[in-house]
Amino acid sequence: MTGNAPQLARRLLLALLCSTIGSVARAALSPVFEVWVDGAKRWQSGLMTRESPPAWVDLDVSGAKRLELVVGDAGDFMADHADWAEARLLR
Repeated sequence: MTGNAPQLARRLLLALLCSTIGSVARAALSPVFEVWVDGAKRWQSGLMTRESPPAWVDLDVSGAKRLELVVGDAGDFMADHADWAEARLLR
């Protein structure tokens, strides 16, 4: 997900979850979450699995013009299911 950051945003808050819905519950999930700010990676989750607890992100985005929320597959080419939950930009 990519978008322009609101001019007055100061913080990005969100939770990361691995979905386990239907047949996906039996699959080996392996997403890696990243937050990019103005073209630079500012945060990475590391490998997560369906057993991983939610990871919380609290990132200073003061002055940012562009935010990207990226989910990768850790190089295993699995169709991972991942959720950016409760994402908020705060002033």
